Amino acid sequence: MIKKKVLSIILAACLTIAPAADLTGDFLQGFEVISHAEVSGQFEYTLLPDGTAAVTGYTGNESSVVIPSKLGGKTVSQIADNAFGYNQALERIAIPSAVKSIGESAFSHCCKLTQVDLPNELTAIGASAFESCISLTAAPLPSGLKTLGQSAFKNCVSIRQAVIPKDIKQIGERTFESCTSLAAVTLPGSLQSIAPYAFSLCSSLTEITLPNGAVSIGDHAFNKCSALVKAVLPDTVSSIGGSAFMYCESLTEVNIPRKVTAINNYLFTGCTSLEAITLHQAITTIGYGAFLNCTKLDNIEIPSNVSVISGRAFENCFSLRAAYIREGVRSISERAFENCSELAFVSIPDSVTRISRWAFSGCRDLVSLDIGSGTQLIESYAFYNCPSLKSVFIPQNVASVGTQAFGYCYDHGNTVMKGFKIYCDEDSAAHKYAGENSIDHEFVDPDDMVRIFGAARFETSMLIADRLRAENDGQLFKNIIIASGTSFADALSASYLAAVKNAPILITSGDEKVMDSVAEYIKSNADNDCQIYIIGGAAAVSGKMADRLSDMSVLRISGENRYTTNLEVLKAAGVSGEDILVASGAEFADALSASAVGKPILLVDSKAERLTSEQEEFLSGLAKNSDTALTNAYIIGGTAAVSEGTENHLSELFKSTSRVCGSNRFDTSLQVAKTFFGNASPDSIVVTYGLNYPDGLCAGPLAAKLGCPMLLVTDNNIANAVTFAQSSGVSKVLALGGPALISDSSLKRISNAGKTA
Repeated sequence: MIKKKVLSIILAACLTIAPAADLTGDFLQGFEVISHAEVSGQFEYTLLPDGTAAVTGYTGNESSVVIPSKLGGKTVSQIADNAFGYNQALERIAIPSAVKSIGESAFSHCCKLTQVDLPNELTAIGASAFESCISLTAAPLPSGLKTLGQSAFKNCVSIRQAVIPKDIKQIGERTFESCTSLAAVTLPGSLQSIAPYAFSLCSSLTEITLPNGAVSIGDHAFNKCSALVKAVLPDTVSSIGGSAFMYCESLTEVNIPRKVTAINNYLFTGCTSLEAITLHQAITTIGYGAFLNCTKLDNIEIPSNVSVISGRAFENCFSLRAAYIREGVRSISERAFENCSELAFVSIPDSVTRISRWAFSGCRDLVSLDIGSGTQLIESYAFYNCPSLKSVFIPQNVASVGTQAFGYCYDHGNTVMKGFKIYCDEDSAAHKYAGENSIDHEFVDPDDMVRIFGAARFETSMLIADRLRAENDGQLFKNIIIASGTSFADALSASYLAAVKNAPILITSGDEKVMDSVAEYIKSNADNDCQIYIIGGAAAVSGKMADRLSDMSVLRISGENRYTTNLEVLKAAGVSGEDILVASGAEFADALSASAVGKPILLVDSKAERLTSEQEEFLSGLAKNSDTALTNAYIIGGTAAVSEGTENHLSELFKSTSRVCGSNRFDTSLQVAKTFFGNASPDSIVVTYGLNYPDGLCAGPLAAKLGCPMLLVTDNNIANAVTFAQSSGVSKVLALGGPALISDSSLKRISNAGKTA
């Protein structure tokens, strides 16, 4: 590195920085004066070993400067370190075409510099070359540039656009830091990495797209880019540093590439516009404060490979409504979800052993909490000030419940909540905690109350599939069915096909993230020769869903409408001369109850007075081709669901036609249970919320596998389930959905009814 030590420039710089400094004696110690420096007019230069010249200084005070192409008869090929640094007059400068490199701090702190003409031959710009050139509005980088030093344009607050040349492989540390007017950046295809703080504090930058091939983003790379709305990251990126997008307040869209395994500390802290983000299965780390103060984040799914949810990871995510934590997570750290005031549903998987201090404190809308059987420690204040949580089941394995962990809220002091109740085992830590804190409690057998529910209907379908796989001794599925989760008809039509194929039903939507999640689940749980059945046309299940499974065997079964699709599904299931259940295709309730029976379901139009010609042809064909005529048609529901005319039409085709119905949907579900399970001695009762279909939509195949009825209930309509429990002596209850829809108290009443039978 060439060291120029021209006293006049040193003195000028010192006067600018510290006018009161002593400029004599020790101040100049350490500066090596180049004895062979030469002067040509106002330019100082030195000769280089290759016979060219390097500009080392400028003594003039002109605002517009043209550097000569030759000095001392030698071609100028370099601008040396500090050559024009701190020049307070320079506004425009033209650099000769033969210059190949600009040294460190060459134009640093040239506060009035507005225009630089960089030559096409330029290959290197050194560190801090244009740092704090606060008037520089543009620096068109030549296409042949290969090196761009760190802090090269740091604090160039007037630069509006940057097009990075094709040969640049790294944006160096702090290269564009604090370029507050920089609104657009074009990155080359050759780029491999963005170093720490590279674009930090670029408060006008609105979008960034990294090229395919980029592998890393450094710490604080886009920190406080407050206008950044969208960040597009290719799948080649494997590392995103801590605080990389910290306080990007406008960020609404960012994808996490599948090679990234760590959401590092403070990565998205303060991204107050971020509503949704997908954490894929390869992620193993969620760092401290990773999503702290992401106040619009709506829901989150924690992948199973994450062992620890670090402290403050989701603190103050005020809009977070659901947190789905996959089996595999072992610990939830301090304040991880503190003050997530709209968080309504939390399911703690069995793998979690520790819930730390303040982990869910201040989750004021939390109404549903499911604590896994593996939890051992619930530390002090873990669920403090959660006034909507009216009851909780604390498993026996919990060895310690800390001070004010449950049942306390802040009301001008620490107050035990009225009406709060703990379900626990006798002589357990929870029993001791309840007694010491005068909290109402009741003893339960944890094996009698099992819940399956996720943050949304799509996750619930996967959890139901997990249970079905467990019933198959953990074997991978040889068949899987996909149906729409935004309507009910196709999934309920598929219940018999699922029973025949021993297959789960997974529901999806047109949302890209939902389809990604379903596809990922399928690939993790499918046998090598697995057959995928998609039920319904492209309007029901997008072709994009099939595209995600292009490397698997996929068969779409569909018709022109829900009724013809229903017939195609029955054909695929191989229906022959057997019993058929007939239910309304306009309402879900009766078909939902019937889906647990494991028999074919024919959906009919409630308003029609007879079967369609296609339905009649299908049933007639079965009668002709089967060894025995069609035997029994069971009509599920009253005449408002399946008309008398349709019943008469069915009686012409079946040996026996009977109606199974009650006074309402809840009573009808009881009658279905009595008719098909009354003499079967089921081991459990499956209950699902009766006023909507999402929780129970995919559960029919599981109930059929277990040999259990599925009863529709609400907290105000559990009499049917209580009646069946009493008559059958069944005390085990499998609930689909969280306590917000079916309370622990209701499950306890159903279970107790079976015990007292």
